[in-house]
Amino acid sequence: MTKTKNGLIIYNTCDGGNTLISIVGDKSYEILLHGQQEDYGFVIESVNKNKDNLITIKTKDKDTGELEIFHFKWIDKNKGLGTWTYSFATNLIFVHAGKEKYYPKVNEDCTHFWD
Repeated sequence: MTKTKNGLIIYNTCDGGNTLISIVGDKSYEILLHGQQEDYGFVIESVNKNKDNLITIKTKDKDTGELEIFHFKWIDKNKGLGTWTYSFATNLIFVHAGKEKYYPKVNEDCTHFWD
């Protein structure tokens, strides 16, 4: 999500793409990060929620085994908005896939890349 003077939008850039976060699994669960250049997978080891409703998810990188801590907090659950923070991103605003239709989508003009 991108903040503008008129509110939040889904802004699709030409060169990077938006980061998508999925939690998948059946008996064990993983966080998958899709977007930018590569996809990353993290095996969820534990999940805790504190009194301020901050959810902390302890994971290990599927490829390297390195510890990665994710934090999630709802900004507005009814609007599907929450923030994710992890080692290479801080307080990114995300919208639940089921609520994307309520936000304008803007595509960056990519014609300048064609020259």
